[in-house]
Amino acid sequence: MKSNKFLYLAILFLFLNCCLLYTEENSNYIVDKIKFQKQIILPEGITESKDIKTQIYEDKLYFIKITTININNKIFDELYLYRYNLYTDILDSFNISLKYKYINNFCINDKYLVINNDKYFTVFYIIEKQNDLIIENKCSFDMEMTFSRGTIKFIGNKLIAYGCDLSSSRLDQKTQTSLIMLDIEGEKIIKEYFFENPEGIPMMWFQPRIVITANKDYIVISDIINYKLRLYNYNFDLINTFLLDSNFQENIFDKDYKARLASVDIQRHQPTGEMEKIINLNGDISLIHRVEFINDSTLLILRSKPKGDFFKFTSYYDVLMVKDNNIVKLYKDLIWLDREKLIYPKKVNIWNMYNISDNYVVFLIDIPFLLDKEYDSKELKELSDEYYKNNEEIRASLFIYSFDF
Repeated sequence: MKSNKFLYLAILFLFLNCCLLYTEENSNYIVDKIKFQKQIILPEGITESKDIKTQIYEDKLYFIKITTININNKIFDELYLYRYNLYTDILDSFNISLKYKYINNFCINDKYLVINNDKYFTVFYIIEKQNDLIIENKCSFDMEMTFSRGTIKFIGNKLIAYGCDLSSSRLDQKTQTSLIMLDIEGEKIIKEYFFENPEGIPMMWFQPRIVITANKDYIVISDIINYKLRLYNYNFDLINTFLLDSNFQENIFDKDYKARLASVDIQRHQPTGEMEKIINLNGDISLIHRVEFINDSTLLILRSKPKGDFFKFTSYYDVLMVKDNNIVKLYKDLIWLDREKLIYPKKVNIWNMYNISDNYVVFLIDIPFLLDKEYDSKELKELSDEYYKNNEEIRASLFIYSFDF
């Protein structure tokens, strides 16, 4: 029991401190590669990333507010839809209220709204009348695979959903890394495909990771303990495998990491004992955290090097181009600023808590008022403290940046 308690406290420690786990080691800052665009004060009740999902489509930011409600002693997620025009600064809220047992994600374009709830996808027509959005049910899909932590997006007139995780609903599937393609117009499933799991998949237990991503031409899957990417087409042919750093695990603090990972059974529905075998690898080996397409040709990679201390590591970003069946590096070893150099809203650290959509990066910060100029961290804390002396409701903001690659 004591070891279980230690394990859960360690995982909680990672989530609470993930934004601090970087160090400044050179002058290549990723904040110089993104440009501040907008700050949006969110409606009351949205203060944490779990309360909101975001997507940008054709220069409009859509976000859904998720509220947990109790109906006859049954718990549901209630969804409200908002739209913010990035050019006109107009925020519209629509009287759409949908109730689900749980909402994983959503996807929207000018014709359809799609809600994902584990292995279920519900598709709605979107009708805009007199500055209001009306939705009408079109169809639903009940899939073999689940996407509790996956991504859904439109590719042309098709919807794709993909993900890799160790949630209990995925354990009995062929693998835990998969993609589906749906024909929304024809209301049919085009393809369900299971990929080979990335090497190092047990590290998924300790932190949400994104190791599968897709654009209109390619699917990319990354290992977690190797800097190695697999490139697929939509016939699900493996085009090539790219080893981007053969020395990825140099200067690490646990040389037996492969044997420890190989000893783990990821299909245990009560995995605490398995997790204890490898939890100390966090901070002892190099890891891949996120691999995502920024746009149709550019990948953003978040990786880390160990510092030899529990859950302590140095974070780096690389920017890669994917074109003509090839992957090449554009920028490497980009880092965030240290706290003393943060200037809101121009230069901020987001580490792992961000959402990428259509060449934008969106993230939530607990700032309850519009920033009329630049502030350092100390000034901003003083202003926030003063604000809450006179205001009881807790508010937060979405900050929107565009990539400049």
